[in-house]
Amino acid sequence: MLNHSTHDNLWKTIRTESGRVPVDKNRRGWRTVRLFLSATVSDFQDERQKLATQIIPQLRIWCENRKIQLIEVDLQWSKESRTDKTTSSLEMSMRELQRCREENVRPFFLSLLSEKYGWVPPSTCLTKELKDQYRWVPGFSQNAMEIIFGAYIDCSPNALISIRDSSFISRLANQDDFVDKSHKEELKILKEKLRQHFPPNQVMDYTLDVDCDMLAGRKLIGISEFCSSILTFFKQRISEQYPDPGNAVVNAQSVMFTERRLHTQLLIYVLR
Repeated sequence: MLNHSTHDNLWKTIRTESGRVPVDKNRRGWRTVRLFLSATVSDFQDERQKLATQIIPQLRIWCENRKIQLIEVDLQWSKESRTDKTTSSLEMSMRELQRCREENVRPFFLSLLSEKYGWVPPSTCLTKELKDQYRWVPGFSQNAMEIIFGAYIDCSPNALISIRDSSFISRLANQDDFVDKSHKEELKILKEKLRQHFPPNQVMDYTLDVDCDMLAGRKLIGISEFCSSILTFFKQRISEQYPDPGNAVVNAQSVMFTERRLHTQLLIYVLR
Protein backbone atom coordinates (compact mmCIF):
# COMPACT_ATOMS: atom_id res chain seq x y z
CA MET A 1 0.00 0.00 0.00
CA LEU A 2 1.31 3.44 -0.96
CA ASN A 3 1.14 6.41 1.39
CA HIS A 4 -1.18 9.32 0.57
CA SER A 5 1.39 11.71 -0.86
CA THR A 6 3.05 9.07 -3.03
CA HIS A 7 -0.25 7.87 -4.48
CA ASP A 8 -1.52 11.41 -4.93
CA ASN A 9 1.64 12.24 -6.90
CA LEU A 10 0.92 9.35 -9.27
CA TRP A 11 -2.30 11.08 -10.30
CA LYS A 12 -0.30 14.10 -11.40
CA THR A 13 1.33 11.98 -14.13
CA ILE A 14 -2.01 11.37 -15.85
CA ARG A 15 -2.54 13.46 -18.99
CA THR A 16 -6.09 14.65 -19.62
CA GLU A 17 -7.80 16.20 -22.64
CA SER A 18 -11.14 17.54 -23.83
CA GLY A 19 -14.19 15.35 -23.38
CA ARG A 20 -16.36 16.81 -26.15
CA VAL A 21 -18.24 14.27 -28.28
CA PRO A 22 -19.36 14.88 -31.87
CA VAL A 23 -23.12 14.53 -32.35
CA ASP A 24 -24.16 12.22 -35.21
CA LYS A 25 -27.09 14.32 -36.42
CA ASN A 26 -27.30 12.92 -39.93
CA ARG A 27 -26.80 9.25 -39.29
CA ARG A 28 -28.35 6.68 -41.61
CA GLY A 29 -28.99 3.08 -40.77
CA TRP A 30 -27.89 1.30 -37.61
CA ARG A 31 -25.22 2.37 -35.12
CA THR A 32 -23.51 0.42 -32.35
CA VAL A 33 -23.14 1.46 -28.73
CA ARG A 34 -20.65 -0.46 -26.62
CA LEU A 35 -21.31 -0.13 -22.88
CA PHE A 36 -18.29 -1.04 -20.74
CA LEU A 37 -18.84 -2.11 -17.12
CA SER A 38 -15.98 -1.69 -14.65
CA ALA A 39 -16.46 -3.16 -11.17
CA THR A 40 -14.84 -5.53 -8.73
CA VAL A 41 -16.40 -8.96 -8.59
CA SER A 42 -17.43 -10.24 -5.16
CA ASP A 43 -19.10 -7.06 -3.92
CA PHE A 44 -21.28 -6.20 -6.92
CA GLN A 45 -23.03 -9.47 -7.73
CA ASP A 46 -26.48 -8.03 -6.98
CA GLU A 47 -25.95 -5.01 -9.22
CA ARG A 48 -24.53 -7.18 -11.98
CA GLN A 49 -27.57 -9.43 -11.81
CA LYS A 50 -29.88 -6.44 -12.16
CA LEU A 51 -27.82 -5.14 -15.05
CA ALA A 52 -28.04 -8.47 -16.87
CA THR A 53 -31.73 -9.17 -16.22
CA GLN A 54 -33.34 -5.72 -16.14
CA ILE A 55 -31.23 -2.72 -17.11
CA ILE A 56 -29.51 -4.06 -20.23
CA PRO A 57 -32.63 -5.75 -21.70
CA GLN A 58 -34.68 -2.55 -21.24
CA LEU A 59 -31.93 -0.38 -22.64
CA ARG A 60 -31.46 -2.75 -25.58
CA ILE A 61 -35.13 -2.55 -26.58
CA TRP A 62 -35.01 1.24 -26.31
CA CYS A 63 -31.86 1.30 -28.46
CA GLU A 64 -33.28 -1.00 -31.13
CA ASN A 65 -36.28 1.28 -31.52
CA ARG A 66 -33.74 3.97 -32.42
CA LYS A 67 -31.76 1.69 -34.80
CA ILE A 68 -28.91 1.21 -32.33
CA GLN A 69 -27.27 -2.10 -31.45
CA LEU A 70 -26.30 -2.27 -27.78
CA ILE A 71 -23.30 -4.39 -26.79
CA GLU A 72 -22.48 -4.89 -23.13
CA VAL A 73 -18.82 -5.46 -22.33
CA ASP A 74 -18.29 -7.02 -18.90
CA LEU A 75 -14.94 -8.74 -18.41
CA GLN A 76 -15.56 -10.14 -14.94
CA TRP A 77 -18.79 -12.09 -15.22
CA SER A 78 -17.81 -15.75 -15.34
CA LYS A 79 -16.60 -17.75 -12.36
CA GLU A 80 -13.66 -19.07 -14.37
CA SER A 81 -12.33 -15.61 -15.15
CA ARG A 82 -12.39 -14.13 -11.66
CA THR A 83 -8.98 -15.49 -10.68
CA ASP A 84 -7.28 -14.66 -13.99
CA LYS A 85 -4.80 -12.00 -12.91
CA THR A 86 -2.28 -11.89 -15.70
CA THR A 87 -0.80 -9.55 -18.28
CA SER A 88 -3.23 -10.93 -20.85
CA SER A 89 -6.21 -9.94 -18.70
CA LEU A 90 -4.91 -6.38 -18.42
CA GLU A 91 -4.28 -6.11 -22.15
CA MET A 92 -7.71 -7.53 -22.98
CA SER A 93 -9.36 -4.99 -20.72
CA MET A 94 -7.55 -2.06 -22.34
CA ARG A 95 -8.11 -3.35 -25.87
CA GLU A 96 -11.84 -3.66 -25.26
CA LEU A 97 -11.89 -0.09 -24.00
CA GLN A 98 -10.00 0.96 -27.12
CA ARG A 99 -12.68 -0.74 -29.23
CA CYS A 100 -15.29 1.26 -27.32
CA ARG A 101 -13.38 4.42 -28.22
CA GLU A 102 -13.14 3.47 -31.88
CA GLU A 103 -16.88 2.78 -32.00
CA ASN A 104 -18.24 5.70 -29.97
CA VAL A 105 -15.35 8.22 -29.69
CA ARG A 106 -15.91 8.43 -25.92
CA PRO A 107 -16.78 5.06 -24.33
CA PHE A 108 -20.17 4.58 -22.77
CA PHE A 109 -18.76 3.63 -19.40
CA LEU A 110 -20.31 2.50 -16.11
CA SER A 111 -18.13 2.28 -13.00
CA LEU A 112 -19.36 0.67 -9.78
CA LEU A 113 -17.35 1.60 -6.68
CA SER A 114 -17.75 0.87 -2.99
CA GLU A 115 -15.08 -0.37 -0.56
CA LYS A 116 -12.85 -2.48 -2.83
CA TYR A 117 -9.98 -1.05 -4.86
CA GLY A 118 -9.32 -4.11 -6.99
CA TRP A 119 -6.22 -6.03 -8.04
CA VAL A 120 -2.99 -4.04 -8.23
CA PRO A 121 -0.81 -5.84 -10.81
CA PRO A 122 2.90 -6.24 -10.03
CA SER A 123 5.44 -4.53 -12.27
CA THR A 124 6.20 -7.87 -13.95
CA CYS A 125 2.71 -7.78 -15.51
CA LEU A 126 3.07 -4.29 -16.96
CA THR A 127 4.28 -4.52 -20.55
CA LYS A 128 5.57 -1.63 -22.68
CA GLU A 129 2.27 -1.69 -24.58
CA LEU A 130 0.29 -1.15 -21.39
CA LYS A 131 2.49 1.74 -20.28
CA ASP A 132 2.86 3.48 -23.65
CA GLN A 133 -0.37 2.85 -25.53
CA TYR A 134 -2.79 2.71 -22.61
CA ARG A 135 -1.03 5.10 -20.21
CA TRP A 136 -0.87 2.51 -17.44
CA VAL A 137 0.34 3.95 -14.14
CA PRO A 138 2.27 1.44 -11.96
CA GLY A 139 0.73 1.17 -8.50
CA PHE A 140 -2.86 1.58 -9.71
CA SER A 141 -5.44 -1.22 -9.65
CA GLN A 142 -6.92 -2.72 -12.79
CA ASN A 143 -10.30 -1.15 -11.98
CA ALA A 144 -8.71 2.26 -11.40
CA MET A 145 -6.92 2.08 -14.75
CA GLU A 146 -10.13 1.06 -16.53
CA ILE A 147 -11.75 4.20 -15.14
CA ILE A 148 -8.77 6.36 -16.09
CA PHE A 149 -8.41 5.07 -19.66
CA GLY A 150 -12.13 4.61 -20.24
CA ALA A 151 -13.38 7.90 -18.82
CA TYR A 152 -11.00 10.06 -16.77
CA ILE A 153 -8.38 11.06 -19.34
CA ASP A 154 -10.93 12.96 -21.41
CA CYS A 155 -13.61 13.56 -18.76
CA SER A 156 -15.96 11.58 -20.98
CA PRO A 157 -19.57 12.82 -20.80
CA ASN A 158 -20.64 9.23 -21.53
CA ALA A 159 -19.26 7.94 -18.21
CA LEU A 160 -21.29 7.36 -15.06
CA ILE A 161 -19.41 6.82 -11.78
CA SER A 162 -21.69 5.05 -9.30
CA ILE A 163 -20.47 5.08 -5.70
CA ARG A 164 -22.35 2.87 -3.25
CA ASP A 165 -22.69 3.82 0.41
CA SER A 166 -20.98 1.22 2.59
CA SER A 167 -23.03 1.53 5.79
CA PHE A 168 -24.93 -1.73 5.16
CA ILE A 169 -21.71 -3.78 5.08
CA SER A 170 -21.43 -3.88 8.87
CA ARG A 171 -24.59 -6.03 8.95
CA LEU A 172 -23.18 -8.67 6.62
CA ALA A 173 -21.64 -11.95 7.71
CA ASN A 174 -19.23 -12.07 4.76
CA GLN A 175 -17.74 -8.58 5.06
CA ASP A 176 -14.45 -9.64 3.47
CA ASP A 177 -16.27 -9.94 0.14
CA PHE A 178 -17.19 -6.26 0.33
CA VAL A 179 -14.16 -4.55 1.90
CA ASP A 180 -10.54 -4.20 0.78
CA LYS A 181 -8.53 -3.53 3.94
CA SER A 182 -5.15 -3.27 2.20
CA HIS A 183 -5.86 -0.36 -0.19
CA LYS A 184 -8.08 2.03 1.77
CA GLU A 185 -5.95 5.09 1.07
CA GLU A 186 -5.76 4.42 -2.68
CA LEU A 187 -9.53 3.92 -2.83
CA LYS A 188 -10.15 7.12 -0.89
CA ILE A 189 -7.98 9.13 -3.29
CA LEU A 190 -9.63 7.51 -6.32
CA LYS A 191 -13.08 8.59 -5.13
CA GLU A 192 -11.83 12.10 -4.33
CA LYS A 193 -10.26 12.51 -7.78
CA LEU A 194 -13.40 11.31 -9.55
CA ARG A 195 -15.64 13.68 -7.60
CA GLN A 196 -13.32 16.58 -8.40
CA HIS A 197 -12.94 15.68 -12.08
CA PHE A 198 -16.49 14.87 -13.21
CA PRO A 199 -19.58 17.09 -13.04
CA PRO A 200 -22.16 16.18 -10.36
CA ASN A 201 -24.56 14.56 -12.83
CA GLN A 202 -21.89 11.97 -13.68
CA VAL A 203 -21.14 10.90 -10.10
CA MET A 204 -24.07 9.01 -8.63
CA ASP A 205 -24.16 8.16 -4.95
CA TYR A 206 -26.60 5.43 -4.06
CA THR A 207 -27.62 3.59 -0.90
CA LEU A 208 -28.71 0.01 -0.38
CA ASP A 209 -29.91 -1.85 2.69
CA VAL A 210 -29.71 -5.55 3.40
CA ASP A 211 -32.27 -8.14 4.47
CA CYS A 212 -30.40 -10.82 6.41
CA ASP A 213 -33.51 -12.67 7.62
CA MET A 214 -34.00 -14.66 4.45
CA LEU A 215 -33.53 -18.42 4.68
CA ALA A 216 -31.57 -18.34 1.43
CA GLY A 217 -29.08 -15.79 2.74
CA ARG A 218 -29.08 -12.03 2.12
CA LYS A 219 -30.84 -9.67 -0.22
CA LEU A 220 -29.96 -6.07 -1.03
CA ILE A 221 -32.89 -3.66 -0.74
CA GLY A 222 -33.36 -0.41 -2.64
CA ILE A 223 -31.78 -1.47 -5.89
CA SER A 224 -34.75 -0.33 -8.00
CA GLU A 225 -33.65 3.29 -7.67
CA PHE A 226 -30.18 2.25 -8.82
CA CYS A 227 -31.65 0.63 -11.94
CA SER A 228 -33.77 3.67 -12.77
CA SER A 229 -30.84 6.07 -12.47
CA ILE A 230 -28.61 3.94 -14.71
CA LEU A 231 -31.29 3.72 -17.41
CA THR A 232 -32.04 7.44 -17.30
CA PHE A 233 -28.40 8.45 -17.62
CA PHE A 234 -27.50 6.23 -20.57
CA LYS A 235 -30.73 6.92 -22.46
CA GLN A 236 -29.94 10.60 -22.22
CA ARG A 237 -26.31 10.22 -23.30
CA ILE A 238 -27.11 7.87 -26.19
CA SER A 239 -29.92 10.11 -27.46
CA GLU A 240 -27.65 13.17 -27.32
CA GLN A 241 -24.83 11.54 -29.25
CA TYR A 242 -27.08 9.60 -31.65
CA PRO A 243 -30.33 11.58 -32.10
CA ASP A 244 -33.34 9.60 -33.26
CA PRO A 245 -33.32 9.64 -37.09
CA GLY A 246 -37.11 9.66 -37.07
CA ASN A 247 -37.48 6.30 -38.79
CA ALA A 248 -41.11 5.42 -39.25
CA VAL A 249 -40.87 1.90 -40.64
CA VAL A 250 -38.25 -0.75 -39.96
CA ASN A 251 -37.20 -2.15 -43.32
CA ALA A 252 -36.32 -5.73 -44.20
CA GLN A 253 -32.62 -5.16 -43.66
CA SER A 254 -33.29 -3.93 -40.14
CA VAL A 255 -35.43 -6.98 -39.42
CA MET A 256 -32.66 -9.29 -40.63
CA PHE A 257 -30.18 -7.43 -38.42
CA THR A 258 -32.40 -7.90 -35.37
CA GLU A 259 -32.89 -11.60 -36.12
CA ARG A 260 -29.13 -12.13 -36.33
CA ARG A 261 -28.72 -10.33 -33.01
CA LEU A 262 -31.32 -12.57 -31.37
CA HIS A 263 -29.35 -15.60 -32.48
CA THR A 264 -26.08 -14.28 -31.13
CA GLN A 265 -27.58 -12.51 -28.07
CA LEU A 266 -25.66 -9.78 -26.35
CA LEU A 267 -21.91 -9.90 -26.42
CA ILE A 268 -20.50 -10.47 -22.94
CA TYR A 269 -16.73 -10.67 -22.82
CA VAL A 270 -15.29 -12.86 -20.12
CA LEU A 271 -11.94 -12.37 -18.52
CA ARG A 272 -10.46 -11.97 -15.10
